[in-house]
Amino acid sequence: MFWFLHYAVKVGIGAALIALGAWLYANRVWFAPAEEWMETLRRAETETLPIVGEATGRVIRVPAGDSVIVRNEQGATVTFRIAGVLGPPPSRHPRSERAAVFKRSQGFLKSLAISNDVRIAYTFMVPEGSGLGGVYLAGTNLGIALLREGMVIVHDSSLKSLPVQDQVQLLAAEKEAREARRGVWEGEWVRIGGGPTGR
Repeated sequence: MFWFLHYAVKVGIGAALIALGAWLYANRVWFAPAEEWMETLRRAETETLPIVGEATGRVIRVPAGDSVIVRNEQGATVTFRIAGVLGPPPSRHPRSERAAVFKRSQGFLKSLAISNDVRIAYTFMVPEGSGLGGVYLAGTNLGIALLREGMVIVHDSSLKSLPVQDQVQLLAAEKEAREARRGVWEGEWVRIGGGPTGR
């Protein structure tokens, strides 16, 4: 009798596990977001570069969709590349689609940053007055808004200049834009200069 009960319990557990496996497989679409987050976390750099300094100032110019020119408290101007993002490159042909994409990206960053005070946590700075770092407006990384609207793409090489939390937010924002086909992700695009731009 004991042997029969033992065997019945084992068969019951085995059947339940098989049924659970079949249910999980049938409903695997529910787990896609978790898989995508794992991919996002895999791309994030856990060994980040150290922040070597901080600067604050007012954005006075936006030369491209991934950089700002800031006037600091001493009155000096410094150009900062926004770490973790790469904007469309400029074009020599002002009427080309590539030029239009560049201007759209540049214009969006202007609307966010121009005449606003920002904080830059930089990992790199040269004496000539340019650097690379996370640019924050009211405590939020500007790259998130740029990526969410598809104005730029993630720049893997400079991603490690940011804290892991920022990296994950940037990667998630790019994924959102890519799936919604916003900005540089809409229509047909080719990769030029490390990122998608118009033909």
